[in-house]
Amino acid sequence: MGTALWQTSDTELVDALTAAETRLRQAYAEVLRLMSEVDGRGVATKLGYSNTPALLVHTLRITRNEARARLAQAEDLLTTTTPTGTVVDPVLPHTAEALTRGEVSPEHVDVIRKTLAGLPDL
Repeated sequence: MGTALWQTSDTELVDALTAAETRLRQAYAEVLRLMSEVDGRGVATKLGYSNTPALLVHTLRITRNEARARLAQAEDLLTTTTPTGTVVDPVLPHTAEALTRGEVSPEHVDVIRKTLAGLPDL
């Protein structure tokens, strides 16, 4: 076990907090990747769920709104394959890379998605 927190310097404490936040963001990126694969494979219906959000509500114990929001993020950040086999490139690949590195949060992803959705086609 490491040093008790009360024994760490202020700088060490902030560094540890920053590292933990980075890992949390990286784990979130992995969750989105897994959710995208579950959705793309149609796993929910194979397992008897009505759709992917229903599966996520049951297995992850998140709200339906949260499940839908995460799936929407995954759709914009990751390459997906349609049921017909068409590969769809991500809308925000650079944002996906930043999330994977832990440089942006899920909230940042939402702001980026909303901002770019509000811009005219470039």
